[in-house]
Amino acid sequence: MLPVLLTGVRHHLVDFLGILDGWGQRLGLGRRGAVLTEKVDRNFAISARWDLPATPG
Repeated sequence: MLPVLLTGVRHHLVDFLGILDGWGQRLGLGRRGAVLTEKVDRNFAISARWDLPATPG
């Protein structure tokens, strides 16, 4: 189950990078947009857990 969830997360993050790259292109950022996407891809980290409220169940 966990591997399937992690694969889904990875796909969503890859989609996010594609959206970020497209945003940079639409704004005419040129190479700066590509650099931004590369930096986010290289340095993205989930550094702390969220303190979400407990769910009933």
